[in-house]
Amino acid sequence: MNIATFKRIAPILFKHNIVPYLHGNQGLGKTQVTGQIADMMREMRDDKNFGFIPLHLATQEVGDLVGLLVKDDAGNVRHARPEWMPTSGQGVVFLDEVNRAHPEVLSCMYSFLTEKTIHSHKLPDGWVIAAAGNYDSNRFTVTNTSDTAFKSRFCHIDFVPSVEEFVAFAETRGAKDVAAFIRENPTLLEAKTDAGQFNVAPEPDRRAWLEKLARLESEDLGDARFEVYAGCIGTAAAAAFMSWKSKPERAISINEILTNYKTIQARVLKMSSTEEGNERRFDALNQPIDELMSRLESEQTLLEDKTKLENIKQFLIDVPRELALKAFNRMGKITIFSGKNDILNNPEYVANFKNNATK
Repeated sequence: MNIATFKRIAPILFKHNIVPYLHGNQGLGKTQVTGQIADMMREMRDDKNFGFIPLHLATQEVGDLVGLLVKDDAGNVRHARPEWMPTSGQGVVFLDEVNRAHPEVLSCMYSFLTEKTIHSHKLPDGWVIAAAGNYDSNRFTVTNTSDTAFKSRFCHIDFVPSVEEFVAFAETRGAKDVAAFIRENPTLLEAKTDAGQFNVAPEPDRRAWLEKLARLESEDLGDARFEVYAGCIGTAAAAAFMSWKSKPERAISINEILTNYKTIQARVLKMSSTEEGNERRFDALNQPIDELMSRLESEQTLLEDKTKLENIKQFLIDVPRELALKAFNRMGKITIFSGKNDILNNPEYVANFKNNATK
């Protein structure tokens, strides 16, 4: 991801309390760019006090981060609030050199990255967090940060400013000859490195789906959407999710069946049909049944609404008989829920099922 894209994406991530982690070579300007984003946010919010705190984790000790132990007048021992942690306002805390920090220092960051807390000290709500580190390769002396729980706390970004961005920046710094030379000799901008430097492999987990992907779905990420998603849940899961999103027909959910079954009844019947050339979809039809059973076990009043109850009764008539019978058996094992007798012990419904169930 280049500088322009990151500047556009970072405020969106901050909005949803997603911590961007810039991975890249030395000297790319990771700290400077994050500081520029803080400047942008300061102007957007018209807040002259909007802060930027660069915290170099490689130089920190545990006591620096969690606060030193102090004893009050009553003899109680507590951690003093760390000097670097603000008490009010808003801004960006930038955790630099993350994978050069001591493992004990990284352990202190777990709750800070997700809850913005260290011991009893909490970062004010107006503050957000960003992070950066070098590539995990033999070119850099880095701490092992392959722990899955640690990786899941970030949106990992391969930070690669373009040659054009470097040239433009060099000119603003008055380095016109350098800019002109690199423009004509872009391969000499920096040493060539082995392919695959960005070897972080985020993995999908429940927190990533709900607290990252679900929140970003409505945001305009442009052509960076796949890169951002991959930084949160890994390339395989991101590719599968985006491919699924492009499909014209989605899997049937139990909520659709409960609230508006008539609109999807034709799809259910087609999935259940034994007509020649039609593929019966036991997998797709069993999924909403599993969802129903899971909810009935925890929501006894789920089918208290008559419309929902009738929708479920019709759905069980429309699906293949063997699936419905398995559903009835599972329902019988659930101690109590609204509508249980109306489904399992209602002679009229039992007769209707026998006469009309899809074989």
